[in-house]
Amino acid sequence: EKIETLKAELKELKKAGSGKVEAMTKRISKMEADRRNKDETKNVSLGTSKINYNDPRVTVAWCKRFEVPIHRPFPKTLLAKFTWAMSVEPDYEF
Repeated sequence: EKIETLKAELKELKKAGSGKVEAMTKRISKMEADRRNKDETKNVSLGTSKINYNDPRVTVAWCKRFEVPIHRPFPKTLLAKFTWAMSVEPDYEF
C-alpha cells in the first residue's frame, strides 16, 4: 500500500521533471526489497539453532568465561528448559 502510494508520487515527480526522481526510485526499490525479504524469512525461526543444534552447556560455559549475563543468549523459557546446563564450569569443552 505504501509502495503503491510512492509509485504514484514518482509518476507525478516524473511529470513535473523534479530532481527527486532518483531518490524516490531508490526509496521504492529499498521498500520492495525489504518486503521481499520479510516475506521470504517469515517462516524461519531464528532461535531454532539455539534450541536444537547448540549444546547449552557450551553457551553457558562461554557466558561464564567471558562474564556475559546468561539471559543475553537465552530467553526465560530456555533458561527454564536448560536448568540442567547451568551448573557447568567455565572451562567446559565439548
